[in-house]
Amino acid sequence: MSKEEEIKAEEFSYKKILLEIWSWVWSIGLAVIAVLLIKNLLFSTTFVRQQSMYPTLTDWNALIINRIGQVRGVPLKRGDIVVFEAPQRTVGKYAQYPEDSALDSFRKLFWKTLYVKRVIGIAGDQVTVEDGVLYINGVPQDEPYVNPDSPYTTHDFSILVPEGYVFCLGDNRGHSWDSEDFGVIPLEKVEGTANFRIFPFNNFGTID
Repeated sequence: MSKEEEIKAEEFSYKKILLEIWSWVWSIGLAVIAVLLIKNLLFSTTFVRQQSMYPTLTDWNALIINRIGQVRGVPLKRGDIVVFEAPQRTVGKYAQYPEDSALDSFRKLFWKTLYVKRVIGIAGDQVTVEDGVLYINGVPQDEPYVNPDSPYTTHDFSILVPEGYVFCLGDNRGHSWDSEDFGVIPLEKVEGTANFRIFPFNNFGTID
């Protein structure tokens, strides 16, 4: 092989390696984009790392988050189990979220702290707790999902849910950090509904 042929062979090998690397980068990039689209527009999963929804949900339950309803603007209903971004602080009766930096926004595409709670009040509802009884618009509520061994332990309260917000509580009322503490949740911070459990396998299926 002549010197010129050796140089051409080396150039061909170098270009082949670059094309192979680019092919891998392109494939990985497409896969990441596809995962992010599915995660942010259709479905994702989350693990329960709290006892606030006991007995409905327990520690290490894995749930499917259905985002389709939020993307399509389907209204949330009372009784829906929802997943929302954990608020940072409270101002008045409103959960507050500081404005994210570009870095925070990017990080939250992959990871953020989430809470799982049940929707109790929707826009226009007057939510009242008096003597341990929950009232919606003056009507006492039957709540079979609430942990009977952990009723309300805090003071009575009443709040009118404004437009664009929901009022959420945990089923384990005496051991839940929820809207009674940090206020109503803006709808844009709701990630989706959680109505299907995939782990543990002996509880696989829909969630009431």
